[in-house]
Amino acid sequence: MKKSRFINKKLPLGAVVSLLLALALAPAALGCARSSSAEFPSFVYTSSTSLSAYKVAVANQDVLSSLPCYCGCGPSLEHKNLKECFIKADGSFDDHAATCDLCGKEAVDAARWLKEGKSVKQIRELIDAKYSVFGNPTDTPPVSHNIGEANALAFLLEMSAEQ
Repeated sequence: MKKSRFINKKLPLGAVVSLLLALALAPAALGCARSSSAEFPSFVYTSSTSLSAYKVAVANQDVLSSLPCYCGCGPSLEHKNLKECFIKADGSFDDHAATCDLCGKEAVDAARWLKEGKSVKQIRELIDAKYSVFGNPTDTPPVSHNIGEANALAFLLEMSAEQ
């Protein structure tokens, strides 16, 4: 049997450690690491809907704070809006929405409607119309104006002040 010429060669320990370290860090350096595991606690990965909904919640906190939740968490968990199903007041993640299908569906719907160009006020109306059949909403104040309208008004005021 023919022996490989590499079998009897020993690599210095430093070279082995360097090689292993390079292999371990390569995915992160190339942008291939699972950064999402560092972003979310393990309970977020309960389902694909849960993960999608938590991503929506992180990216659209202002919108979700203007929307009620219809799952019944208002009285039981003292949530005041849909955002609180995902993110606590202190900024940490709430595990409630990870196992509540209704919260996840509301958040994903809100993101879809936002992407379609609907205002927060319109999204609130759509959420109320679609989900009110499930029960009483959280005690979320009505949307008094559209966030987009407020930004446009601030822009116009700023422009008129410059002239």
